[in-house]
Order: sequence, then C-alpha cells, then structure tokens
Amino acid sequence: MEKLGFNLIDCHAHVGRLPGIIGHVITGDDLDYALKNEGVLYALASSASVTTVGQKYGNAEAVREVSKHPDTIGGMVWINPHDPCWEEDAEATLKHGFLGIKLHPPLDHYKVSKEALDGVFSFAAKHKLPILTHALGEGANPFRYIELVEQYPDVNVIFAHFGPGVEGIVMAKKYDNVYLDCTGVSASAIWIAVDSAGSQKVLFGTDSPMGYKIRDGPDKPEYRTFKKATDQIRALGLREDDLENIFYKNAVNIFKIRLKNK
Repeated sequence: MEKLGFNLIDCHAHVGRLPGIIGHVITGDDLDYALKNEGVLYALASSASVTTVGQKYGNAEAVREVSKHPDTIGGMVWINPHDPCWEEDAEATLKHGFLGIKLHPPLDHYKVSKEALDGVFSFAAKHKLPILTHALGEGANPFRYIELVEQYPDVNVIFAHFGPGVEGIVMAKKYDNVYLDCTGVSASAIWIAVDSAGSQKVLFGTDSPMGYKIRDGPDKPEYRTFKKATDQIRALGLREDDLENIFYKNAVNIFKIRLKNK
C-alpha cells in the first residue's frame, strides 16, 4: 500500500481483548503492522482487556505488547475507578514509560462526576499525565467534567469523539486544558472545532487497528485506512500548519512523545 508521505500520529489506538467479541485479540504486532502498512509514525495504545477481563490483566498486556514496538507504539494506562487496586496497578504500569491515562466510563459502568474521578485526576496531576476519555453517552458527556477540569487546570483532558453534540467543542474553546480527539467524528464537526477552538485543540485518532489491515488481512467488519481518515480532514481546505497540528504536533506536545529520528 502507498505510504501517506506526511507525519501522522494516532492518539487513540488499542490492543487486547475487544468488548463484545469473544476470542478476538488485537496484538502489538497487529497495530504495528497497520501503522507501518501506511507509514503512520506512531500510535498511543491502551488495552481493551481492562474492561473485558480486568485492569491488572489489561495493563500488563499493554506493557507486554507495547514493549515489542517502542519506536511505533506508546502506552496508555487504562484506569477503571471501580477497581479497589486501580492506583497500585497504575503506578506499576507507569514504570514502563506510559504516556497518558485512558478512561471509558460507559464500558466500565460509571457516570462521570467529581466524586467518581477526583482520585484519578489527582493521580494524573501528580504524574503530569494527560487523560484521554471516551465522551459519548449521557454519563460521559463532556459537561460532566466541568468541575474536574476547573479544579485540575494542569491536567490536560482529551475528549474522544468530541462528545454527543457540541459539548466537547464548547469545553475546548472555554478551557485551556481541554482538547478533542476526532476519532469517528464527521468532517463538518472537525471544521467547526478548528474554526471555534483552533487547530491546536484537535488531535487525530482512529480506534485502530480494529477495521484496519493487519497481518492476516483486513480486519472485520469493515476495511478502514488511515488515508481515508486523513483525506476527509484534508478535504476541509485547512492551512498546512493546521493540518500539522491535528495530525502530529498536538499529540507530540500533549503526550511528550519522543520519536526516533525526529
């Protein structure tokens, strides 16, 4: 497959045992293949096994799989605040050089509130880590984070999927420490986000490699490509510096990514 030919970082990728698909396991080799197949520089990955099996199992899996490909994959520690030992496990995981925290309130069965996530945000502040959180669903609406975002201004929060409507964009425009991950977001919403909050607030993400070409062929149920995902953003007619922010620079700056030969 033809390589992209420009710098691209996927801020939202996964390894592990995916929800709803018994026996389906995404490996670090799968993700690495998907990235190299199209010439993507780097991806930040958490293990979905945290929500399907358990936090300790999932994060240990992430450590194992990410460590196989340190030049192309960076680790994200997935925290389930229901787990009584989440902090102990997260501390152990961070010793392996992980770059951020992943949250998924709907899959881990809780509603966002200060009471639910104050400990996690305090942990993020202590370790100077950004938080990437799933922001779809009533219990995960970006507006539910207002108190936490205001109390922890040094914790950068990235709303995956922007939220159900304009909430994420409003938050990104209002708060310096709020950003947006365009995973699964329409081109029109991306344009509105850039126009309203600025390109420095938008990061490229995909949920890869589910649906992407892996070692054994195109993953099911659909065959997606990084080219398709970036083409819709390029079609917006944004300036080149805006595209560089979205595709590459914002992720490097927020997650403090150190790329080999970059």
